[in-house]
Amino acid sequence: VRPYYRKNTMEMTPSWMVTYDPNQREYEFESYGVNSKYHKRFESGDVIVGLDTDYTPSSYQQHGVSVLGADDAPCYERKKGYVSACQKTVKGDEQYNYTANQTSVSPYVHAEYVFANNTKVDAGLRYDHFSVDYTDRMDSNVPETIGRSTHLRPASQTLHYEKVSPKLGVTHRLNDKHALFASHKHSFRAPSIGRLFTSGSTPNTDALKPVKAVSNEVGVRGVLGKKSTYDLSVYHMQVKDDIVNIVKDGDRQITNAGKTEHAGVELSLGHAVSDDVSMTVATSYRKQRYDDFSGTFFNSNTFKQEQVDFSGNDLPRAPKLISNVSVTYEPTQLPGATFELEWQGLSSYFSDEQNTQTYDGHRLLNLRAHYDVDKHTRVYGRVTNVTDESYSNYSSKSVGGGDMSHNPGAPRSVYVGIKKEWK
Repeated sequence: VRPYYRKNTMEMTPSWMVTYDPNQREYEFESYGVNSKYHKRFESGDVIVGLDTDYTPSSYQQHGVSVLGADDAPCYERKKGYVSACQKTVKGDEQYNYTANQTSVSPYVHAEYVFANNTKVDAGLRYDHFSVDYTDRMDSNVPETIGRSTHLRPASQTLHYEKVSPKLGVTHRLNDKHALFASHKHSFRAPSIGRLFTSGSTPNTDALKPVKAVSNEVGVRGVLGKKSTYDLSVYHMQVKDDIVNIVKDGDRQITNAGKTEHAGVELSLGHAVSDDVSMTVATSYRKQRYDDFSGTFFNSNTFKQEQVDFSGNDLPRAPKLISNVSVTYEPTQLPGATFELEWQGLSSYFSDEQNTQTYDGHRLLNLRAHYDVDKHTRVYGRVTNVTDESYSNYSSKSVGGGDMSHNPGAPRSVYVGIKKEWK
């Protein structure tokens, strides 16, 4: 039995919203929970019965702000050929003020059984019940649209979600070096509090459905020779009522996509080059598409509302190929020191649901190092984007027209620090 208590408060002004909807947010929540389980071992297997419970009262406030530069001009306003730097914020109208008290109860059972010392079967069943008691604390006379900004507020209410999720897995050891594995899983995820009740310009967010997924995976893993390891798997997942962000009429909105389909291949390799140098390669190729999703959008070319069917299209902002290569050096002459060079690759992807424009992807180099001075002291540092590449963290385009917009990635950045433990 493990009881726990958490308390978290945070104030923030989202930097990515400064140019179109600047605001200041205040979060606060406390969590009271108990994770309990009973583990029974048998000669050829194990059974675990558990119960997870949690009660989390929370509150959220949001105000519009004016983000000003050094000359008290609006931040990012172009004046005399330059862009004024952000210096301060001035709090404005209240946009959200609500409480959301969340309760979750999740009993589960998990069992493992070994056949003939080379085949293991594991199975499980979990029931999730999640409820949230939401209260809007703002005066109903406060308008939801002020100027060009819209902040819709759902009415006070209590929502309930529940789901039974089974899983089944099999691992078969071919010999001392290689094993096959397969799994079938059901999963469930309720919409987050922010997506349900911080609606922005999206109507009826309190009607968002929980995400339900069914996934299947088969693969093989093992050891090659004395210095190499591998893990190869193929998976397929169908997601119903996936919660997605779309750009509609210039606004980012949240909605359920009827069905999405995800399939791919994942490969990871590890190799010990020498006593102090090792290398890992991980790559995945995946295909993600809308299986059933449509909506009504404004076409900026025809100036008309049009019904658009995205079924069969690739999901936006979903690169097909993601790769990572890292080389680690742990010099035997300097015990406690580790140096790592990492290469990350991201392929192109569509920026909109209609698949009309693409972001070309990017390649980045990163460096990391640390040195353990003693058992309780570590000095560390890292350099990200070593070659100072220009790239985008997030590229999107409005359905029905408009230009593609980019959220720039960080330039070359250097971090150093020291970690100290006292026992």
